[in-house]
Amino acid sequence: MYFAGYSPESLRALLNSETEPLSRFVKTILFGPERVVNFLGSHTPIRVDELDNASRAYNQFLNSRLEAAITDHPIAYVIARPHDDSSNINRWYLLDGGTVRGDYILYRTSKRVRVP
Repeated sequence: MYFAGYSPESLRALLNSETEPLSRFVKTILFGPERVVNFLGSHTPIRVDELDNASRAYNQFLNSRLEAAITDHPIAYVIARPHDDSSNINRWYLLDGGTVRGDYILYRTSKRVRVP
């Protein structure tokens, strides 16, 4: 979500959405498919406080563990659309010229040298 440009506030807005298709996907990742897909298991609705906690946890991650996570789990490729915001990716990675594949561009990454 960070590399896609989501702030804790925009993540919370996404989680609130009932019409944005990405919302269902993110909720499935965060809370499990049995909580999101009605016909799987016992459907326990996601409470508002759980959505608030997920947004808070994301904010804490951004403020305390982001650099370690990026260092420990580097990415080799980025798949993006031409109009996507890549500013957060560009802070950490250099992107090659990219290869167009349909509506998307496949970029190979290299780690940006960070000066202390």
